[in-house]
Amino acid sequence: MNHYVHIGLEMHCELSTQSKMFSHAPAKTIKEPNSCVDLLDFGFPGTLPTVNKKAVEYGLLICDLLHCEIDKNLRFDRKNYTYADLPKGYQITQQNHPLGKNGHYLVHGNKIHIQKVHLEEDTAKMIHKQDQTYIDFNRCGYPLVEIVTDASINRPDIACEYVRSLVLDLIYLQVTEGKMENGNIRCDVNVSVTKNPDSLGSKVEIKNINSISNMKRALDHEIKRQSELLDQGIEISEQTRRYDETSKTTVLLRKKETARDYRYLPEPNIPVIHLDESWIRSIRENRPMLPDELILMLNDQYGLSFQQAEQLVSQKELTDFFLKVIKYTDRYLDVFSFLMGDIRSWMKENHREILDQDPKVLGDLICKMDSKLSRQDVRTCIIPYLEHRSIDALIEKLESAKMDDLSLNLLIDQVLKENQKSVADYKNGRDRALGYLVGQVMKCSKGRSDPKIVHDILLKRLEEAV
Repeated sequence: MNHYVHIGLEMHCELSTQSKMFSHAPAKTIKEPNSCVDLLDFGFPGTLPTVNKKAVEYGLLICDLLHCEIDKNLRFDRKNYTYADLPKGYQITQQNHPLGKNGHYLVHGNKIHIQKVHLEEDTAKMIHKQDQTYIDFNRCGYPLVEIVTDASINRPDIACEYVRSLVLDLIYLQVTEGKMENGNIRCDVNVSVTKNPDSLGSKVEIKNINSISNMKRALDHEIKRQSELLDQGIEISEQTRRYDETSKTTVLLRKKETARDYRYLPEPNIPVIHLDESWIRSIRENRPMLPDELILMLNDQYGLSFQQAEQLVSQKELTDFFLKVIKYTDRYLDVFSFLMGDIRSWMKENHREILDQDPKVLGDLICKMDSKLSRQDVRTCIIPYLEHRSIDALIEKLESAKMDDLSLNLLIDQVLKENQKSVADYKNGRDRALGYLVGQVMKCSKGRSDPKIVHDILLKRLEEAV
């Protein structure tokens, strides 16, 4: 029996501002609980909110990315409910007048319809330990942008690719750190499975999914669960669930018997703010480059293939460092090779980032390759460089140990003489023999020669002999 899937997403994006959405407390993720707060965050009477201009600017950038209609009259609402993580008893949001609406986002040719983009403040963080609950108010008031799609997504892989692609764009816009594992991005997924393609059916919401892989597993399981219920003739009830990583299933949190009454009302302490058209235009004109634009630039100006450019751009930190290093060398492909090889491996193995490494040192090091250092020599210098150790003495030692041209040619003569069978194999069209001969030269030179130079010399010799 045919089943029709309807998926809608609500993405909460934590903005990378210096201060909170409506208070002057710093918006920083630090270890000490309740140290980045002020009286407004605690809901003290008499405190008044002030709108964070940078958060509005970031919100406008997101609206522009999503091709939304922008409301030039900035208005806020109160969402009233009582819970321990909300000391004021209400959340300031944009229920009735979102910053942007009626947008779209393309994912591999699939148009994702964006219902609205609105600004709001985050709640405090609740920490449950045994029979005790602790509250850290540092997060209370963090600026958030919520991006809401309609329910026209019909495949889990499209939903996951939408999140993956959008998060990368948001990172390059520099509006968020975009780390789902740190809570910078949180997703709620709405799923409805029906037998009628034109009917949405009962909506099931899966709350606070913290990774794209978990989103895929949660969607797959929930679609299977609802499909089996439909086949058994059991009515699907509207409910809120969560994804359990241990059992790889969605688990019931609560049923939605009736719509919750949040008693939305206009925020009385924030008057309507009229956004100037020239200010909005300047934000658009000065936005950072997006991944797709960078890929074209890397291909056109620096000779990277589209596949290489996509691979590099998938990690903004490496892309930023690449653009710094190439100011000191024109060996763009070698810079790419070391970044995506030795350097990325070191970052992954050591859980480290490229923070304040000097790009000039790496650029100068790569410039020495072939003329003074072999590729292996450069690789030998990479780890000490990443660990902020001086590599001057190491470079000097490697340079002095490098074989001179005369010694290298004599060694190649010897290898060719001792491996006549491989020479004959190459003459008979077995190209792999060349790789074997290169390996023999590298072995005899104990790594003191550059494999590319060895390859080129051997190739020339063998072609002349054919």
